[in-house]
Amino acid sequence: VFGYRVGFLGCPSHPHVDWNDANLARLRALGFNTLQLNVAWGSRPADEPLNLEDVVELPPDRRETLSGATPLLSDPTPERRRQRRDDLRHRIHLCREAGFRSIFHFGAPYVGDRYIDDAPANCLLDGRTQDRCVCLLETLADDFPGIDDILIYTYDQHAWLCSEFGPCPRCTGLPLHERVVPFLERMAATWRRGRPEGRLWWEPWELSAGQVYRCIEKLPTSGVGLALHSNIAEVMATHPVDRWLKNAVALAAGRGIPALVEHWLGSPSEELEPFLHVAHPLVTLRGLKAIASLP
Repeated sequence: VFGYRVGFLGCPSHPHVDWNDANLARLRALGFNTLQLNVAWGSRPADEPLNLEDVVELPPDRRETLSGATPLLSDPTPERRRQRRDDLRHRIHLCREAGFRSIFHFGAPYVGDRYIDDAPANCLLDGRTQDRCVCLLETLADDFPGIDDILIYTYDQHAWLCSEFGPCPRCTGLPLHERVVPFLERMAATWRRGRPEGRLWWEPWELSAGQVYRCIEKLPTSGVGLALHSNIAEVMATHPVDRWLKNAVALAAGRGIPALVEHWLGSPSEELEPFLHVAHPLVTLRGLKAIASLP
């Protein structure tokens, strides 16, 4: 039923899982065909990369004009940057050898921990912000040619956009879809220049249902996909599949846009506990059946 079956090695509470041939073979035997290359989580467990800036830098000739003032929240030492880059290359190599498609997950535009509307950092409508993101993405494509797809959060993952009801002089009064969709379109086009078969997946987290629907109606239909929680809020199994997900997937399917669905199968909370057993089998089964029935 599913074209992409995305697996992970490690989770935020247990990030130190070896990337090796044996573990990839186990995932392959379980039916996975795609792997996310990083444990992308706001607390940065094990200093895993969360933003483009954690693994790539602006080219020297662009730093003066495009550098941002927001400090990195990852370990900034040259040794750790080099290790993050080496780890990423190692994981890409393993994916290629084992026949997995790969996804690198990041938040953009990077604002650090400044999630406040009265002091927007790296505003999307500041021309330098988008140019910086595009330049960093081009560098990622050049430095890590084995990455197939990218997955972007535009809220959370140390990314954030100004509120249309906030004080930002550029964004006040401009609906979200008029700002984020052109940005995603530009990033997708950048990625596809070096990856004709690649795709940008957008996870519209922290948005209202109406904002998501409006964006889906405006998204480009080539080279873009949606990564959706199994409901409008967190992916808790108490409400596994809601009307929002069904509507969003139906809208996307009507425009030929593929969708990934993120569904939590563990016990207390999403992605923060080890998956040791199926804590609520009937709820889990109902959730998976509901997801499998979507177009």
